[in-house]
Amino acid sequence: VIEDRQLDEAALGLERPEVLEAIRERSTASFPLPPFDGRAERGHFVEIIEKGEHSGKRGVITTDDKSSRPYTVTFPCGKRRYGLSPAQLRSSGVDKTTFLGHAMAACAAEVRSACGQLPAEMRDSLAELRGQVARDELPLLSLLQAEPLQLQSSHLSFQEYFAARALCKEGTHLSGAPPWQWPAGW
Repeated sequence: VIEDRQLDEAALGLERPEVLEAIRERSTASFPLPPFDGRAERGHFVEIIEKGEHSGKRGVITTDDKSSRPYTVTFPCGKRRYGLSPAQLRSSGVDKTTFLGHAMAACAAEVRSACGQLPAEMRDSLAELRGQVARDELPLLSLLQAEPLQLQSSHLSFQEYFAARALCKEGTHLSGAPPWQWPAGW
């Protein structure tokens, strides 16, 4: 499902990617981690809660060797913190992409406001796209809901692309056989 706020993010990313990146960084750093009581796992987006150099920093668990200090956390800058115990971090229970989706949803008004500063041509294009979707004039997108706007790609190729893109994000962990061993109709 494609939401209205994602259209805003796409327009901002095309015209002013540095503004979108700044909003994403702020939202990822400040949006509260959802409550999670389970065991942190590889791929989870986490916050370091131990006192010290990395206190308050957020990143993705990239190693979980199941020992007493099993975790390696990789931060957005590429640096890593090795040998963390479960007591030294708080897990969101979700991967970074899912967390970012929630965080960006919470700052949709900021993104919309930033879109108001885009050149008139981009704002007009965005309005035209919304209008075409509302009139069901885009054959590759289906209108699910007009307010708030929600779209769905009607062609499997788009769904496959976005699924593959999500799977390729750092920290994504799949259970079961690796994708190259999956049957054709997975």
